[in-house]
Amino acid sequence: MRTWILATVALASACAGPELWVDPTEVDFGEVEVDGLASAVVEVCNKGSSTNTEASIEYADEGTPGEDLPSIQFADAGDRPEFVLGTNQCEALTLVVWVPVEGSFAATLWVRAGSAGTAGKGEVEVPLSVHTQPSTGDDDTSDDDVSDDDVSDDDVSDDDVSDDDVSDDDTVASSEDCSNEVDDDGDGAVDCADLECVCTGACVDAWLASDDFPNLLAAGNPGFDDPEHPPVPAWFPDAAGTWGGDQVEVVPYKNAWGVDPHDGAAMLRFVTTNTTMEAGGAAQSELFQLYDATALAGESVCFVARFLRVAGDTCTDTLFASRAMMMFGLEPELFPEAWSGGIAGDCETPGAPCTQEGVYAETPMTWVTAATSMFVPTGAPTITLALEIFAGENVCNDETGVEFEGHFADSTGLYLLPSE
Repeated sequence: MRTWILATVALASACAGPELWVDPTEVDFGEVEVDGLASAVVEVCNKGSSTNTEASIEYADEGTPGEDLPSIQFADAGDRPEFVLGTNQCEALTLVVWVPVEGSFAATLWVRAGSAGTAGKGEVEVPLSVHTQPSTGDDDTSDDDVSDDDVSDDDVSDDDVSDDDVSDDDTVASSEDCSNEVDDDGDGAVDCADLECVCTGACVDAWLASDDFPNLLAAGNPGFDDPEHPPVPAWFPDAAGTWGGDQVEVVPYKNAWGVDPHDGAAMLRFVTTNTTMEAGGAAQSELFQLYDATALAGESVCFVARFLRVAGDTCTDTLFASRAMMMFGLEPELFPEAWSGGIAGDCETPGAPCTQEGVYAETPMTWVTAATSMFVPTGAPTITLALEIFAGENVCNDETGVEFEGHFADSTGLYLLPSE
């Protein structure tokens, strides 16, 4: 069955009379290995009046880009590049497609300038097509191992995060139930012994304890113990290796909450849902670290974080999550602009591969684990992972006063997953 995807580039004209042209007039990405990447360049020229431009990708069919549909991004711009086309000026758009499933897919790239009725040639249609061939690799762990359903759409909005946003089960819904003592998928492995379950909150701690696996985030202060390399609040990272995001603080071993770190001498405390010390209207306090995963092409990785909350009161929130987002060709210094502009970062952005696991800290003063896996495809010149941890206001969204009575994170890590 052929799946149609609509990739739309909408350009808003500052004055009437744009004359848009594209070269080539159609693009065939050719045969792409499953979990591989392919790219093509489309040159857009304006031979009429100057126009301000904005590009975006829209998917018309049901499905999730990066899971059961191809993921299409613009290199160096995520999914919403912005530029200005003056008279007789051109702009090269590099399209990067990642197809995680077998099949033949068709898409349409629409290049538009101005609103309906704009004088001149303000719309151009570019048919796109891509076909896949079976992967030659032996990696059994892919993006599909982790379901984005564990954290719902509302988790990345400014609205309240409800209990429905995360399932009561900390494990990921897959063909193998990771905690029922049954070989659900018939591969001879049960629960945590199944590769599908390794990178889940239910199984990852036992897997990591089985050997001395190197933490790829070792240089990025994964346990928040390095006083020379602390998280930077009110700052979105523009380089790999440093935590940054909303207002957070590092808390030492002896503290007012009576909380012991999961490991080491310190841990992170989520403070507010914005970049100031005042309560905000958002529903999550978020912290990010960027990682250059270019050298990991063809591998699967597991991002892990541990969380704890104090007893508090009836309004104390219980939701935490770990999230991994992948950007093709997006250099780290572009991440702050990409995130604030909605180009990259959340699992609701079409065409931005993203996996996440949400977890409820139902029992106060007890560390819980959230883990999510991602396959790093081959073929991109650069691949940046944006790794995120957050505490969510799923019980009460406090717009004044104290947002988080005592919500902590510790012992983050990025690990290579076994392929067999």
